[in-house]
Amino acid sequence: AATEGEALEEELKKTLESLELKKKSLFFPHSRIRVGQAGVYLGMDEIWLERSSGYFVLDLIPDSDTPQVHLVLSGTQSDPNAGITVRLQCDGFKFAGDNSYKGMPKINFDKLTVTIGLSCDISICFDAATCKWFSNPKIFQIHVKSFKGPYGTSRSMVAAVMSLITPVLRNSLVNNLPRELGMLIMSLQAPFCMRGEFDITGIELTVLSSVLHQSPVVCRLCEYSSQQVEMFYWLQKSLDRNVVLKTVDEVMAYRRMYEKNALLWERLKAMWNQAAVIYSDKYTASQKNLQGGFSSDFDFSSILHCCDELLRKRLSLKFKLQYFDGQISLNNILDYTHIFLHRVCSESLSKSPTPLQQSRLVAMIHRIAMTHSQFQSLLQNVMRNLDSAQLKLQAGFHTGLNGELRMTVTDIIAQMPLNMRFNLSKETKMGNQPLVPYFTNLKPQKSGEVLVEVTHRCNDVKLPSKLLEGQQRSNVNSKASNPKLSLPDSTPQKSRMDDNMPSKSSDIPTMDKIMTMLCISPCLSIVVDKLTTLKPGADLFTMAVGPKHEGWTPFGGMNGLRNRSYTTLDIVSASHHINVPNQNNNKDKDAEGEAGCPVRVQTADGIKMLAQIPTSNVTFFLPGLVRFGMAHFENLKLLKVFLEKTLGGEFLEEQLEILKLVIEKASKYILSPDLDISININGKISTAQGDIAVRIETPDVSEDVIERSDNNTDM
Repeated sequence: AATEGEALEEELKKTLESLELKKKSLFFPHSRIRVGQAGVYLGMDEIWLERSSGYFVLDLIPDSDTPQVHLVLSGTQSDPNAGITVRLQCDGFKFAGDNSYKGMPKINFDKLTVTIGLSCDISICFDAATCKWFSNPKIFQIHVKSFKGPYGTSRSMVAAVMSLITPVLRNSLVNNLPRELGMLIMSLQAPFCMRGEFDITGIELTVLSSVLHQSPVVCRLCEYSSQQVEMFYWLQKSLDRNVVLKTVDEVMAYRRMYEKNALLWERLKAMWNQAAVIYSDKYTASQKNLQGGFSSDFDFSSILHCCDELLRKRLSLKFKLQYFDGQISLNNILDYTHIFLHRVCSESLSKSPTPLQQSRLVAMIHRIAMTHSQFQSLLQNVMRNLDSAQLKLQAGFHTGLNGELRMTVTDIIAQMPLNMRFNLSKETKMGNQPLVPYFTNLKPQKSGEVLVEVTHRCNDVKLPSKLLEGQQRSNVNSKASNPKLSLPDSTPQKSRMDDNMPSKSSDIPTMDKIMTMLCISPCLSIVVDKLTTLKPGADLFTMAVGPKHEGWTPFGGMNGLRNRSYTTLDIVSASHHINVPNQNNNKDKDAEGEAGCPVRVQTADGIKMLAQIPTSNVTFFLPGLVRFGMAHFENLKLLKVFLEKTLGGEFLEEQLEILKLVIEKASKYILSPDLDISININGKISTAQGDIAVRIETPDVSEDVIERSDNNTDM
């Protein structure tokens, strides 16, 4: 009976969902965005975010029964009641209700621009018994603190809209959060807390409402002068159109109206381009005898391309971490990530319609298992060779053509035993040339500073044309007048990147910086970790070639060395096997010989290696790093051979092609000035009882030390 009741409830739920979808389609058949339920519905064509800023608190609270994620969004740390500020524009805004809400008016706005202050207090809980996420309106609240909008709108109307969006957002989060995240939160030893400020900047709304030829952003994205863009206005006048498309908003509305019919829209674009060519030719012919004219070439496709770039809605993010306190196990992260990926692939495998997709998913599941095994081995090596490590990190990451990742790491202390076991191949070639040549320069100084520079030749390494084309239009809010992308020249204002950029005028090989690292007074010592019973002459650390011979004493022998216990570096070549006493397991010996040369390095019990570095400054140069990475993909066949020889396994060229596209897409964001992050944290890694624990917390320092100065880039 319970099973039948659950089945009926499931069918009822599906029926209600289908009914809601049909109602939204009935009320807003042409709207791209449709939300709502229970008789109140909202439809929109586009949403444009101009800016959103505020303060956030994120807590991961472990519990044996119901762990939860708690998120609070407010105005600022000093005035949390102000709420986060959101300024946005909604195109084609429609608000309606069904017969159950007879008194509700229907509201329509072609363009609605509002500034809202919101406060969010959101909690999502995980049920350990059912392994499902859940929430309810009492613990998932979004309130309107302030509102400013056009005439005809009110705060109550916005509150009603938020009451529609809140359930949709809550259901989306509950249904999409993976259950493995809840299991990971359950495994935390203590609450995990993060606090900070964020500032998200989108497109300036004035770009959408300005006259096309009067907007520098539109002219730059079209790669036309203002006179050329103005030709589009006069073309429409010459066609005696009743409605002239003057702004980006009007062009987008025109396109939304006709692109529902793909064939009709393609014909319209062709007719617009043909009309632009005819009008340009006539204008050029009429102005050929006049001096001081301008190029009149333009086409309708460039206007549409400008709209496409704006529709990408690129966002600029500034993130300042002010407080962080948490500890997590790397072993648990690895295990739950593997469970999540394996579950997703297995569910997709059961739903895949074709044998080809099934075979690819089976291969992916196998690769996931192999990767998990490799990372497990890596963590085991870390646990064997590390007791604890701690450091203080100040980092700043900003993207763009002068983008850098700068890190200042201080008070580095690491204590470790050595207990390494690995095999070398039977034949090892030294000095193999990498796929993309790079150079490591070591420059020690008398003061104890050691400078390491990693560079590569960039004469034949160029960024892909698609990437450059994307960067040419990336920053839609920029007030720069030059529409073309060019690497920075050598000017005093940009001296920090002068030697990192390739020279176009010289045939001499130019070295492109990838990374620099400055270590100040590094120190490596051997210490006694605890009281030891080692006798005089016992080995603290041994590296030797050949097998360990029990009872052997050097230099005629000292009784203190006769019973010493040590581990040497054993090498067994393929052509000459050394017979070691007390090796009765011939299978293990044959397997060891087949695997290659076994290598073991180990310190004595109670003896540890102690590494100390007072300060280390590391800088990654993003343009050079992008060029170096993309250079590997110029010849996919060579890359395939290189990866298979270096990492083992099998790599498909189609996989490398997909990876190349992913890297190109990521590079567009790395080279555009849209991201600025600054953090200041203390970190500690410790190994105990077969587990690697990572603890991160923010130091107790003033806010001006935590936050780096903001060098705002015009967007």
